[in-house]
Amino acid sequence: MIKGIVFDKDGTLTNFHETWMPAIHKTVELFSGDNQDLKQRLMIAGGWDPEEDRITSGSILGAGDINDLIDCFLEILPELTSRREALHTEVEEIFTYSSCEEVVPATDLAELFTNLRDRGLLIGVATMDSENAANMLFDKLGVQDQLSYVVGYDSGHGVKPSSGMVEGFFKKTGLSANEVMVVGDNTHDTEMGRNAGAAKVVGVLTGNSLAEDLDGHADHILSSVAELPALIDQLNA
Repeated sequence: MIKGIVFDKDGTLTNFHETWMPAIHKTVELFSGDNQDLKQRLMIAGGWDPEEDRITSGSILGAGDINDLIDCFLEILPELTSRREALHTEVEEIFTYSSCEEVVPATDLAELFTNLRDRGLLIGVATMDSENAANMLFDKLGVQDQLSYVVGYDSGHGVKPSSGMVEGFFKKTGLSANEVMVVGDNTHDTEMGRNAGAAKVVGVLTGNSLAEDLDGHADHILSSVAELPALIDQLNA
């Protein structure tokens, strides 16, 4: 029986490109200024596909944390290394604002979470965004009280694809690995679930992975998390 779900946030509970492209452009411009050639170079280094105008699966912009992104950009702009701490603060402010103010949920999250909780499930979130940004978002959407667990890259559980974030959910809820599903839009989410021994790992297509990117990595691939209640009913029948 599936009794708990650990969700990724961006690209899973939210539509990745609609939510994050404005923030990505603002962040890159922080490093590039008005230099359009440099902006394109940074975007591509971070994982932007200019032909498709999308962030690619498993890329730094799609799956990394703030530190990964700054490291990537400073390899191209080492002269900014002395400003790393200030840049980190500015990027985090951009990300926090965007995740709250420009968010496009993948579905009605209040309805989804109520639906899942009515089935007896406990719900957690493990994101490569900051814990503070995640909590601010869920407060804004009015669903914080439906969550049993929220952690970010900075919560002390390690980062994806290591198992720490999911293992923290086990400890917080008392559920065992064979009772927990992990749901995400990238292979670093599915790998995190596998590494933690989760019963099922599920991929969704509201992020920066295509079905072929998740094929072979996820037990099930859904168009969005809106399809989860039906899958849970199928699995728990």
